[in-house]
Order: sequence, then structure tokens, then C-alpha cells
Amino acid sequence: MTEIAYHSSSELQERITPTEVLELLREGNQRFQNGDRLPRDYAALIKATSGGQTPLAAVLGCIDSRVPVELVFDLGIGDVFSIRVAGNISGSKSLGSIEYAVAVAGVKLLLVLGHTRCGAVTSSVKLLGEKMDVTEATGCKHLHKIVDEVAPCLEESDFVAFKAMDADAQTAFVDEIAQRNVMRAVDQMLQQSDVVKQAVDEGKLMVAGAMYDVETGAVNFLTV
Repeated sequence: MTEIAYHSSSELQERITPTEVLELLREGNQRFQNGDRLPRDYAALIKATSGGQTPLAAVLGCIDSRVPVELVFDLGIGDVFSIRVAGNISGSKSLGSIEYAVAVAGVKLLLVLGHTRCGAVTSSVKLLGEKMDVTEATGCKHLHKIVDEVAPCLEESDFVAFKAMDADAQTAFVDEIAQRNVMRAVDQMLQQSDVVKQAVDEGKLMVAGAMYDVETGAVNFLTV
């Protein structure tokens, strides 16, 4: 079992491999599901990390309040960069944060974390399917930027099928689109960032996708 005793250190970041970081997150999520989280002295962690940080991973996740990254993976202060935006979309600002995490801070893993029953994806599917103006329908003049990023995950035939589904089938369909959205964000990181692609090509970095189940607390890793 790979374990962070207190917090990520420069020595640990230097020697650990991307695969080992992924396994650390997998083990942490299992502890979270089991209710067996590692004991941590947060006062000591604050002091220990006050002079700097050397996180092992960066996670691009949704703003959903049910998916707190550090809790889901049983991590502590200084262990992970958490980048959160509705729908876990990889826009230019998110990508800037990600490049900083890779090129400056030296993380070994980039994880795009989507989740089931995602409100951002659900709203996008419904708004796009009804061909509604997002601002007029919601009163939110910037929300279309989220919807526009989800749109490429859908085809016209998807909207026709969605309308014919019962409620349970629609929920499952939205989860499928959320998964497509995760994989699209993974692809965008690799295609749009030379920093990310070079680190992956050199074996210094892994980019992966995952889905968190809001009913069970389990994380399903998609690309590993």
C-alpha cells in the first residue's frame, strides 16, 4: 500500500511514479468508501506545508458539493491541486492551472473527475435538446460557456433518443454523456497543451479520467 504519512513532500514527489500516484488515489477512495480514512493532524499539516507545496496530482473536477476531491480520495493538505468548474470542462483558464501544476509544481498525475447525476450535464442535454437560448432560459449570461463545452459530446440522434426515454433511462443517459465529457476533457489536455503532451511522452505524467458515483462514493477509473 502506498501511503502519504503526513503530506506530500518533495522527496516523495521525486521518487513516486505516475502509476503509483493513481494507485494512491484508488486506495484512498477505497478507504473513503469504507469509512476508514487516515488520521491527520491538520494543525501540523498547516505548519508543515506553510513554506511550500509539492502535490502529487491535479484533479479537474466539477463544482458539485457532493464531490469534494480531498475527501473522496482521502487526501490531506498539500497533496493535490483541485481545479473545480461546473461540468469539469477543460477551458483555457482550467488548462492554465493544469499547465502550472505540471510544468512548475511537477505533479505526476492529471485526473479529470466527472460524476453521476451531474446537474451541469443534465441542464446542457435539456437546453441543447430543446434548442433553447441558454441566457434567456436561465437568466445566466455566462452559463452558455459551460453548455457549449458539453455540446460536442452529443449528436442530434441523442436528443431524439433522450425524449423517448423514461426517467431512469434519462438519468443513465446523462451519466453516459458525463463520461463522454470526461474523456473529451482528457483529449483536450493532450491536444491543446504542449506542456502536458511532452510530460506524458517523457513518462513523467499520466492523464486519466474517472467517474464518481454520488450514490456509492466509488470512483471508477476510465482510462487506466
